[in-house]
Formats: sequence, C-alpha cells, structure tokens
Amino acid sequence: MLKIAIGQFMQESHSFTPIGCSWEQFRAGHIYRGEEILTRMIGNKVEVAGAIDLAREQNAGIVPLLACNAVSSGYVRADVFDDLLGDLLGRLEARLPVDGLFLALHGAMVAEGDEDASGTVLARARELVGADTPIVASLDLHANVTRKMIEASDGLVGYHTCPHVDLYETGAAGMRLLLHVIRGAVKPVMGYCRLPLIAPPENSVTLEGPFRELMEIALAFESHPNILNVSVFYVQPWLDLSDIGCSVVVVANGDQRLADEIADEIAEEFWRRRRRLYVDLTPLQDAVRAAVNAPEGPVILADGADAPSGGAPGDSPAILSALLEAGVDVETLINIVDPAAVDSAIKAGVGNEVSLRVGAWSSDMWEPAEISGRVLRVSDGAFRFTGPGYRGREFHRGRTVLLQSGAIFLQIMERPVFQGDTALYTSLGLDPRKAGIVVVKTPTAFRVDYGPFAAQVILVDAPGATSSNLKSFNWRKLPRPFYPFDEIDDWRQ
Repeated sequence: MLKIAIGQFMQESHSFTPIGCSWEQFRAGHIYRGEEILTRMIGNKVEVAGAIDLAREQNAGIVPLLACNAVSSGYVRADVFDDLLGDLLGRLEARLPVDGLFLALHGAMVAEGDEDASGTVLARARELVGADTPIVASLDLHANVTRKMIEASDGLVGYHTCPHVDLYETGAAGMRLLLHVIRGAVKPVMGYCRLPLIAPPENSVTLEGPFRELMEIALAFESHPNILNVSVFYVQPWLDLSDIGCSVVVVANGDQRLADEIADEIAEEFWRRRRRLYVDLTPLQDAVRAAVNAPEGPVILADGADAPSGGAPGDSPAILSALLEAGVDVETLINIVDPAAVDSAIKAGVGNEVSLRVGAWSSDMWEPAEISGRVLRVSDGAFRFTGPGYRGREFHRGRTVLLQSGAIFLQIMERPVFQGDTALYTSLGLDPRKAGIVVVKTPTAFRVDYGPFAAQVILVDAPGATSSNLKSFNWRKLPRPFYPFDEIDDWRQ
C-alpha cells in the first residue's frame, strides 16, 4: 500500500496590520497533531479532508502529520514559525520513507525574517524527503507564488473560486495529481508567470466580472490532454515584499514548452484586465444612509477595509458609529472585536444594562463608539461554518457577547474571525435573513452565503488595514515599476 504523508501549515500575512501572528492567532484557527487530524477534519469541506478522502478511495495509506491554520494577521513570529515547522518536519522525518507528500498551504505566509515562509516549508520538506519523492501542495487563490515554491514542489494546485467554495475539491485535485505522479502515470512540469501587479480584493470574485472571465479562459486549457492543472493567483495585496505579484501556474505532463506558453497567454489576459480590477466603493455616510432608507432588507454593508480574512483586527467602529448617529430603527446586525468591552459586558451580566466604549483599541485611526444596551447572551465563541465555503470548519472568536441597543444587535468578540458565513450571527440566535441591515467585515467572502437572500449589497468605503485604496499604504519594499503605482505598457519588462 502506498504511504502518503499529509500536512497543513496555513496563514495569510499582512504587512500593515497592527495584529501580529502569535500562538493566539493559531488557536483562533486550529492546531491538530497526528491522528487528531483524522478525527477533527474528516467531513469538513476543506483541503485536507478532500486529499484524505481521495487517497482512501485510491487505497493509499495516510500518514497524518500536523495541521495548523491561523486567522489572517501580521507576520508569523519567528519562534512560532520555527516551532510549528519543526513539529511538521519532525513528524515527517519519523515516518520516512513515504511515497509522497501532500501539503495544504495558503501561499501568502510571511514569518519574521522570512519573506517566503511558504517556500521555506516546501524547501525544508524537500530536503527531508529527497529529490525523488513527489511533493504536491494546494494553495489559496490569493497566494503569492514564488520561484522557490515552484522549484521545491512537483505541483502547485490553487482554488478556482472566490468566494472560496472549492477547498475540498482543490485538496482532492492535488492528491489526484500526487498519486498519478507516484504511480508513474504523469511527469509534471510547471509553467509560471509573475505579473508586476496587485489589485484590491473586491474584484477577485469568480461569480462575475473580469476575474471570472479570466478564470474561464484559464480553466478552458484544462481540457488539453497534456494539461494537468491551471491556477490563477490574485495574491494577497497588502504584502510589502520585494518578491510579490499576481501569477499563473500551469502544470503540464512532461511538456515544459506547452506549460510556459499557456501560462504566458493567461498572464497576458490577466494584464489586459488590470484596470477593470479596480472597484468604486460607496462613501461611508452615503452607504449608511442608503441602508437605513432602503425599501426592503436585508441590506448587506460590506466593510472590506476591516476584514479579518485579509488580516485586519476587526475593531473598526466606523460603520457602528455612523449607524448610531443615523438613529437606525430597523433590525441591524453588526460585530466588532474588543476584548476589554467583552470583559466589561460579562461582568455586567446577562439581562443587565451596560454602557461601553467599543472598538479602536488597535490603533488611533478612529475614536471608539459609545453604546449603551442590554446584555442578551454570552458565548465561548466557538462555532462552525455551515455555508458552502469552509463548511464544517470550527472557528474560535473567544468570549463573545451579544448586546442589544434599540434596533442594533452588536456582537462583541475577543478575537477576529472570518465573516463570510451566516453562522457568525446564527450561532448567537440571530437570523440575517430577517434583519433590515447586516454588516459583514469582508470584501467578497459573504457573496455565496448571503447573496441568495440579500435585497441589496453596498461595498463601503471606510478606513482600515484592508482598505482597497492600495496607494494609501506606506510601501517600502515593493519592486518598481509596479501597477497600479506606475503605468506599465509591457508586464514582461
């Protein structure tokens, strides 16, 4: 029986967030070791589960290593990165030899002192297993793919959707490729093109618009008999690195020239659409006014500038303050991260009134919002996504309080978590489908779960660590010329 090692080391880094990545951020996600991976992750719609299920269907044996996933945040602390990588590699070394290695990575992880942490994970694994043992990795669509990652692996396979609903399928595709390589059915080579381009996340969606067009062009090439996989990477845009950019990876069966030509053609199509990737947002006050006066709900106010999925702290009170000032009188669901406010509300007790200053604890970008209300509920903060993306994955937002102030239902939590799933609210007994206004702190991830019942979606132009105004950040390492900071005619220059 084949012996396949499986591991996960995922974190999406952000150069401009005030929130670093320590053990706390991984605890907000998960850390599973050895056999715990099989008991905790099977049945979830994530990459590792897809890879394991496919391997079992093909009668391959599984060697579970380490599975860890942090909430998006700043650079991973050096000691945390070294400990987790050491754990992963130590478990791999103890089970050698293996026939192949599958790794679920994000692809945009940066550690202190290491701009290409994902590349380091792959390179160190390659040193252990040797040149003849195939390695395949799955990547997020927002990965920053580097030459180091290409050279250390036999295949890189990315998501094809945004919002991300094909994690499980991507894991299965990666495992299928790995098994084909092990059995000698294919000899993968990778074509790789990097563009001097970053773009805001709002138009990275594959539901509509220019990136959907691009993905359709890319995936059409997978019908070619010698093409094994095609991936287009939109890249996490808030990375101030010397080696960064949107990219295309084409995995072909033994034909390097074909892989290079197709990667180049897709990259050219990407470049032609670069100006269309930028999006017009609605000014904050206009957005709140439109939501308050909407004839029907729910109206989704998407605060992409404070998106924990991109690395923001989730503590912006900008929309909350505007709603309070507007005197909103329709049921409104909103959330904010503030550990001190959680503690004060818990001390006040369920059923009691409390006055709080919430938000703005991570920076002086805003003034805290002042709110008074009744403590309705206290939770330990653990919940599972129930929608198409990340279905079954457990998140840990820390102690969480639900506060009612008039028509506003404010969720206050200790830790930031991804916000694309309605379970963020339903886990506290709230129903976004029946609300007049729902605030989600994400630019795109909400569209699949909220889209079917939203009466209106408003993309809000607010300040924050994940603002789509990329020119507003203090870039220091970014290579130049680089779009959108410079006008470039030919991306190959």
